[in-house]
Amino acid sequence: MRLAERLGKANEDKECTVCFTLSPSAQHNTIRGVKVIIVFFSAIVLVFASGAARAQSPSERNPDVSNKALITKSTPGINEDAFRNKNVSAAAAALHKIADDYYAWRNENYPVQSSYVGLHTWDNRLTDYSPAKIEERARHVHALLEKVRAMKTDNWSKDERIDWILFRAQLENVDFGNRVLKFERTNPQVYVGECTNGIFSLLKKEYDTPRRRAVAATARLKLMPALLKQGLSNLQDPVKLYAQLAIQSARSIDPLLNNSLTALDVDLPPNEPAACFCCRSTLRRWK
Repeated sequence: MRLAERLGKANEDKECTVCFTLSPSAQHNTIRGVKVIIVFFSAIVLVFASGAARAQSPSERNPDVSNKALITKSTPGINEDAFRNKNVSAAAAALHKIADDYYAWRNENYPVQSSYVGLHTWDNRLTDYSPAKIEERARHVHALLEKVRAMKTDNWSKDERIDWILFRAQLENVDFGNRVLKFERTNPQVYVGECTNGIFSLLKKEYDTPRRRAVAATARLKLMPALLKQGLSNLQDPVKLYAQLAIQSARSIDPLLNNSLTALDVDLPPNEPAACFCCRSTLRRWK
């Protein structure tokens, strides 16, 4: 009895074991199904990954170089205002250099005017009024004027612009005289004034010893005959009013030459007073 019960129980356990044990074909099908599921989930992951990649913006796919100074920004330390101010300062300095050179050139080319304003570097000379020299001076002034006119002064300071305007006006005045008035051809006062001012500029102030001033005056007197002769040649179209004024000025020159200049004859070599007298006589004959 007990043996039969045991055998029956054993059969039941065997049946249960059979129920939970898979056959070889079922086991194979299960493994294949798992593989299919794994492949399916892998495909889904790849699809989502590729979609996410496509959804990225260009800025996310490419490296960020927006902060690279050498690529997208100006070089550190460069300031446009500093460049502009530097250019303005250089242009203003160029104007001052042109003006300084012009004044030095003018003082040397017009020695009597220089003596008259107190610059006594060329007290023994008179202005050269030969046609070639007149033309050379006119070309020089006109070239400077064109250079000054071409300057861009919009960004200059107020003071620099005033300097530019004043200097340009000076050049335009001289250029107008050279091109339009042409006083060397029309105004005899140019030559009479050169002679009278050439002496008076040495007498009006005791800037040096009487002897040195007398020597300078004598040197200028010796140059006056050639100057007056050159003036007669240049005066092709004299204006009547200018001629009348020049005659009056020449007639009133005697006191300047006789009295004032004679006071400087001290300590001169014996031949110098005679030279002065000869030059004064030439000037009187010209009038």
